[in-house]
Amino acid sequence: MTVNLRRAAHWHRPLMVFVSAMALLAVVSTVGVLADSRVLVGAPIWLKPFKFAVSFVLYGGTLAWMLTVLPRRSRVAERAVTVIVAVAVIEMVVIVGQVVRGQASHFNDSTPLNTALFAVMGAAIMVLFFAHLVLGIVVLIRRIPDRVAHRAVGWGSGCRCWACWRRCR
Repeated sequence: MTVNLRRAAHWHRPLMVFVSAMALLAVVSTVGVLADSRVLVGAPIWLKPFKFAVSFVLYGGTLAWMLTVLPRRSRVAERAVTVIVAVAVIEMVVIVGQVVRGQASHFNDSTPLNTALFAVMGAAIMVLFFAHLVLGIVVLIRRIPDRVAHRAVGWGSGCRCWACWRRCR
């Protein structure tokens, strides 16, 4: 596993830089939860950036693993992951920016700016979803030598169709 992640770090640097930045943001957000007494919607204001940072660390680690199961590089997969990173950065900039402003980032239509920021986040998540779908398709159509990894990606991507199952056997 460590060898695969080390390979992924060299294979898709923007993803690993993003994962590292999110790990750092998780630490900063933890300090924020402890040091900043502001509360928003009944929770510490820095709790949302903490949750998103941790989830992006786990998500990015999973993407890095998915890239390592490919038998050779794929430009389509690399571009899809680059889009995912760019969109995730936009998402996190809005979330942290809203915390700094003392505003809710989600479902906030109190001002035109807040409405626009929430709309940007919604559009960003749709782009992230489609980029991840492209990555999942690339990983599924490639011949992955490790049957367990192929099956894990297939089940994780929701592909349980007969053709994929037969290919895994």
